[in-house]
Amino acid sequence: MAYSRELFERAEDIMNQRRLQAEAQAEKRRREFSEAEPRYPALQRDLAEGTMKIMQVIGMGKGAAEFVEQHRQKCQLMQEGIRELLREHGLPADYLSTKYQCPICEDSGTDGSHYCQCMKKLLKELAFKQAGERSPLTISRFEDFSLHYYQGEQQRHMQNILQYCRDYTDTFDRDSYSLLFYGETGLGKTHLSLAIAGQLIEKGLFVLYDSTQNIMNRLERERFGRGTSDGEYEKMLYDCDLLILDDLGTEFSTQFTVSALYNIINNRLLSGKPTVISTNMDLKGIEEKYTKRIASRIVGEYELLHFVGNDVRQQKKTEM
Repeated sequence: MAYSRELFERAEDIMNQRRLQAEAQAEKRRREFSEAEPRYPALQRDLAEGTMKIMQVIGMGKGAAEFVEQHRQKCQLMQEGIRELLREHGLPADYLSTKYQCPICEDSGTDGSHYCQCMKKLLKELAFKQAGERSPLTISRFEDFSLHYYQGEQQRHMQNILQYCRDYTDTFDRDSYSLLFYGETGLGKTHLSLAIAGQLIEKGLFVLYDSTQNIMNRLERERFGRGTSDGEYEKMLYDCDLLILDDLGTEFSTQFTVSALYNIINNRLLSGKPTVISTNMDLKGIEEKYTKRIASRIVGEYELLHFVGNDVRQQKKTEM
């Protein structure tokens, strides 16, 4: 899966904070126990010295084996002595150990040469949160998409679109089609876009979702601003597992935005990475607002899903 460098850095910071917090809490418990039990510091000091001696002679040859075994037995006795002190104080045997949130990687984020499952879970959570910062991902689910607001043939048509989006998400991979959601405002295009995004993020895929206006604004700042991002955001647009451009056509159109849109669409098609675009425009409107070159790429390469019906948001208002 492909996550942005920014997301990895945030995850690594969180893992580091978890580890430091666990170690600080363990150190606090040891300090408090030392004050309550005067026999503990000497045992702990001798245990640490014995362990160090073992580490120093391991691998030094045949003569070291007996020395290591003697000190290993002494260390075991000191460990049992510490456990006995803990029992006397009514404390569990692991009271003085460091309690990491993940005992497998000890909150380092890596399990040997691979990312630990806890790190993968954290990355998913951060990606879901990042995608939802500007959008209601938590309430835009497939099961919340009500067909009640569509009538007759329109309802059957929208039921087919809903099922198509479910199947698309269930079988999503690198070879999935790009999609164009088009139709009048208030028909559920954003809802289903977010439902796809949320479910794929939960699977651990890197989904980048935003309005076309926000994406173009950020691209323009990156291209012409004073920052030092070195095109990182643009690279994310090209590399993410799924890019969702919401509300195409509502952005302020300039030569830059038209060129940037073509580059995004064309680059992702060439690299086989799917894109979902939602727009209130019809196909003719896309060609008129942009160029035949962009329109032909979308019409020729995207799966076109026409949303029909009456404005659901308006219908919901009348029910209130």
